[in-house]
Amino acid sequence: MQVTENQHFRTILDAPLSELMGLKFDLDLTSDENALTEIYLNCLVFYFEGDPKSMRSELQRCQLDERIKSTPWFSIVNQFVSFRAEIKSKEVCQKSLKFFTSLEQMEIPDFLIGEYFFIRAMGYEQLKMYQETEKDYGLAYKHLKQAKLNKKSVLALHNQLAIQSRLNPQKHYLPEFFHTLKESQKAGAKDVEGLTLKTISRAYQRIGATLTAYEYAFKAVEVLNESIGNRQYYLAKAHLAHLMIELQRFNEAKKVIDELKASNFVEIKGARSILEELIEKRDKFTNDSVDLNELSPEWKRRMINDQEVPNLGELEEKLLSTLSTGPKDRIEIIEILYDESLEFHVKENRFKVLLSRLRKKCPDFIVLKNKKYELSSELFYPQQQLKGKF
Repeated sequence: MQVTENQHFRTILDAPLSELMGLKFDLDLTSDENALTEIYLNCLVFYFEGDPKSMRSELQRCQLDERIKSTPWFSIVNQFVSFRAEIKSKEVCQKSLKFFTSLEQMEIPDFLIGEYFFIRAMGYEQLKMYQETEKDYGLAYKHLKQAKLNKKSVLALHNQLAIQSRLNPQKHYLPEFFHTLKESQKAGAKDVEGLTLKTISRAYQRIGATLTAYEYAFKAVEVLNESIGNRQYYLAKAHLAHLMIELQRFNEAKKVIDELKASNFVEIKGARSILEELIEKRDKFTNDSVDLNELSPEWKRRMINDQEVPNLGELEEKLLSTLSTGPKDRIEIIEILYDESLEFHVKENRFKVLLSRLRKKCPDFIVLKNKKYELSSELFYPQQQLKGKF
């Protein structure tokens, strides 16, 4: 009986929202030994839907039901539900975090250790304790991977990289995110694949490669179509609309912005307000257009840190895209960029002109190391340009 409980719990821990809804019908959770699993499944669905009120109802049922209290790991999972509800309500404080951290002294089953670190990382993030957040996502990745919870582990990997990029905003981490993209595809983690595509798109947007950014944003929305209605789906839509505005595709952007009205997430409403102002004024963000507390961390950074970016041509974008997956030598790059029918000396001269033109626009974007060209690890904003807090 205990093995079944373990297996069901493993299944729901590794499932994104698009699968969790189906698991409510596919898994037999009617027996007493699966009562706690059913509670946590419902909690995760409510969490992804942004419904802390229903999460607290589940928590109350969890605390009053004697069948659940007799289930192994009741006290641990009870705290998981409680702390997730605080996170979703944005009520995490040092006291609640300290109480949750006390679980570390308990004997936690292996398959729950990764979930424990994952949840605690989210708590640290809400308190803006980013060093601790990055460490805990790393521990979550390690333990979830050991437990063969591959979809959840790759989400922890993505989140760890996202926090690293927040701690080092002058760096791009593009090769690492492309690795995460491959891992998510290998694991069949569609939600993480879509999230990573959006992250890559945003990285290109920040360096002025708007067309490339649009391509990845469009792919992100396509992948996340299976998760219509959740927060990440709407954030991907908002990001796509932002790029459409930058590309002056205003009518298309308006249609996407209209779709955002179906979302009840506060941060989506905030992003929509910004996008509507951009459509109206055809200008940059203004800090008085929306309450920053109503924005997701990513959209706060757009408001605070986005600077003027260079206007890149198609080949300039293609060069940056080519190097985003790792260093390449001159011949590799030339063969990728130019038609094979051209004489090599013609292609070589064109590449020299292209590189010179790009370096005039963006002096520090591309560096030469060990006879290979690569993106500078600090190709975004010089540190002195970064303003504000996250």
